[in-house]
Amino acid sequence: MPPGRRPPPQNKHQAIKAAEALIKAPDASAMPALEQLVSEAYKQIDMAAIKGTFHANTAARRKARVASYKRKAAIAAGLYVPSGPEVPGWAFYQRMQAAAAKQ
Repeated sequence: MPPGRRPPPQNKHQAIKAAEALIKAPDASAMPALEQLVSEAYKQIDMAAIKGTFHANTAARRKARVASYKRKAAIAAGLYVPSGPEVPGWAFYQRMQAAAAKQ
C-alpha cells in the first residue's frame, strides 16, 4: 500500500462474511449481530468519505454492496420478502424459493 494511504475499513469485510455465512446457513437469531456489523461498517465508510480517503461515490457503492448482502441474508433467514419484481432482491428470493422447492 502506498505511504499515506489508509487500509480499507475491515468491518465492511466482517459484515459481508457474516452475511455470506447467514445466506449459506439461515439463522434468524444471528440477524441482530449482522445489523450491528453493518452499522459499524457504514460508520467507518462514512468517516473515510468525510476525511477524503474515499470519494463519495465509492463510499455509496461500498455501502450499497453491504446492504445487498444484508438483504440477501434477511431473505435467506425468512425475515424479508420482496414485494414484487421491481424491488431489489426479487431474483435472489425466487432462486431461494426454487431451491427450497427442489428439496
